[in-house]
Amino acid sequence: MPDYDYSVALAASGIVWTPAALRAWMEDNDGFMPGTRMRHVGITDRTVQDFILAYLAHITTRDGSAITK
Repeated sequence: MPDYDYSVALAASGIVWTPAALRAWMEDNDGFMPGTRMRHVGITDRTVQDFILAYLAHITTRDGSAITK
């Protein structure tokens, strides 16, 4: 998102959000990317992760851009 105030850690990471990277982020975002400001309770349940990944795939186009209405 161009206008979002990303943390230095996230902005400088150069991360490519693959399913494996997203799983690691969901499980332990601070351990995955120290210095990020985004906090959440870790999601370690693989089934819940699968649902989240399926949802993200559903709302994203083949070129990786978000679907807009």
